[in-house]
Amino acid sequence: MLMDINLISPYVRRAMRSLLPANYKIGQRIILDYEIIYLESGEMRLYYDGVDYSCRAGDIIFIRPGKKHRIETLSSIVSQPHIHFDMSYSAAQSEKRFICFKDIPDLSAEDRALISKDIIKGEHPPVISAAGRGLAESLYRIIDLYKKRDIASQLECKAELTKMIGVLLSAFGETASPKKVEPLPLMIKQFIESNITEKITLDQLAAHFHYNKFYIEKKFREENGVPVSKYYNSLRLSAIKEFLADGHSVTETAGAFGFESIYTFSRYFKNACGISPSGYAKKKELQE
Repeated sequence: MLMDINLISPYVRRAMRSLLPANYKIGQRIILDYEIIYLESGEMRLYYDGVDYSCRAGDIIFIRPGKKHRIETLSSIVSQPHIHFDMSYSAAQSEKRFICFKDIPDLSAEDRALISKDIIKGEHPPVISAAGRGLAESLYRIIDLYKKRDIASQLECKAELTKMIGVLLSAFGETASPKKVEPLPLMIKQFIESNITEKITLDQLAAHFHYNKFYIEKKFREENGVPVSKYYNSLRLSAIKEFLADGHSVTETAGAFGFESIYTFSRYFKNACGISPSGYAKKKELQE
């Protein structure tokens, strides 16, 4: 295990529903504790620890103490119920910690001393999909329980957050048998290979992997020496040729690879290969 689970006994500092206006910016900052945000509606960009993430409705965002980040909402109002918490209560510091909106250089020495020790080991993307994990429901429950000040509700709130942390750590690979995290360029190649009959754009890859499209292009080019589009088009054309060579008609091939019409497909193929798809199929048939 990559962390001591005995250190987890969360102290909830704030739990609330909130809205951010469209085109709103939270400048670069760090926080002193942990924060979990559920992007209930709207879209935002999260710049976290030097990486640009595209976040959309249904995502869970997990921000760790001391990590530089900034947030920009896009063209619609963002609903973002969220909680701030310590992994465990510190009599010396927990009551003194505040919701920080400053970067580290702007903090006093006393404030810097309040940055919680991050007990999670390793680096993990801060954005995951909430689908199928029940994380949003847990967050709503924590917010409702937090409003009640009786002992039973507070204990239940702590228990619900402990369960939620467990799900998050499992999603990030903090289990006894952590999942292997593949490098982004490799994941992109695998995604393209698995969806080669579909039209794939950089914007779609950005939405799927929660990274900015320019960052995706940069990392893919660094690893493979070619742009994403060139790799995709080359692989797609090879698959189309193989499909034609297997005896499928031009109409079948156009439909299988998502072209609007056989005319669009024929024009695409001839521009790429210098020959019509029917001519290519006949040529391959004669060669065999």
